[in-house]
Parts: sequence; C-alpha cells; structure tokens
Amino acid sequence: MTSLAIQGEPGFEVSDAEVTRGGTSYTADTLDELHRQHPSDELFLILGWDAARLFRTWHEPDRVSKLASVVIVDRPGVGHVTTSELAGLGLDPARVVKCHVPTPDVSASALRRAVAAGRSVTGQLPVAVEWYVAEHGLYGHNRTVGT
Repeated sequence: MTSLAIQGEPGFEVSDAEVTRGGTSYTADTLDELHRQHPSDELFLILGWDAARLFRTWHEPDRVSKLASVVIVDRPGVGHVTTSELAGLGLDPARVVKCHVPTPDVSASALRRAVAAGRSVTGQLPVAVEWYVAEHGLYGHNRTVGT
C-alpha cells in the first residue's frame, strides 16, 4: 500500500527492509540497516507529535535518536512541541526538526475503524490505496480493528 501511495511522487522510495528481515521489527534495527545501505546519507525519522510523545517507551530510543534526526510534525489537538518536552523524552533539541504545518485531522486507527464500520474514507487516502483496501477486503472483517 505504501508503494501505491507514493506512485508518481518523485524523490520517494519504499523500503521492504522490515518485511524481508522477518521477526520483530524495531525502528532502531531498521535505521541501522538503512544506514548500512546508505552510509553517506543523513537519516530522518518523521513522527507526528502524538506518536513522538511516546518515544521513551520505544525499544532502544537512545539508539534511534543517535541514528536519525527526528522530525516532529504537529498534530491537530495536540499542540506544539516544546524544548523542555523534547529533553524529557531524551531527544536532543539540536537534532530535532519541529515542523509546524497544518496536517489533516486523521489517524490510521480512525481510518481502519471507519473501513471496519463500512464508512467511506474517500479523500482521506490516496485513491490507489483506497481501491486496494476495498479490492482486498481489508479491515472490514474486524469491527474492533484499531481500537
């Protein structure tokens, strides 16, 4: 679905590293692998502020923050990230990019719940992804998905 979502978008590339590696997949391991594949590239991990607030609960968060600069995007209803909050999460404010741009008030969990309930998600997903979900009957079989 990610490949479908970026079709026609120059500069984007999908990695299947987490799928082909098998087993439990952790962000730190994925960043290690991407760094090995692209040793001269600077890596950026883009997170919504709602997800970034849970950073300390991640597997090896210190390793993650050493391997990639973190880009934190504002999320509706969550407010702007502050320097003191970053420090509290163990993130170096000098290595964090704060992205204060309006973003849609939509979440993956809410989209899965909408599909499971039979509600339309038109306009909330790339058309190719919406078609893929419909054609493969994804999420509709489980009314509790995303809860």
